[in-house]
Amino acid sequence: MISTPSDQGGSDVQHEHDESFIDEHVRDGYGLEEIDGKLREAGFGDIRIKYSYGVPGKISWKLSMKYPIILANAGKVFLLLLPLYYLITYPFCYLLNLADVRRVHSSGTGLIVTCRK
Repeated sequence: MISTPSDQGGSDVQHEHDESFIDEHVRDGYGLEEIDGKLREAGFGDIRIKYSYGVPGKISWKLSMKYPIILANAGKVFLLLLPLYYLITYPFCYLLNLADVRRVHSSGTGLIVTCRK
């Protein structure tokens, strides 16, 4: 099982020359055909690929990752409030993530891949 960025963008970068606010990815994401080809070349079969981080996943990502990191970078005092923030937002993020992985998206900023060797 693989969870990887797709070639549909990520980290909420809006333009080609924008940089991620956290630079967490070391390369651009994969296209569906690209990752399928690499896995087949490596001898994998029964390859199933679907987009993740559709609309519900993007909302959850912003609430659970982007906004807390931005606020923590703005002031360390926010780190003290982080547990309370997650106590409030976690249930919503959990439901949004659940909806994201159960839906079929026509595009998304992530890929979920399963395969067998």
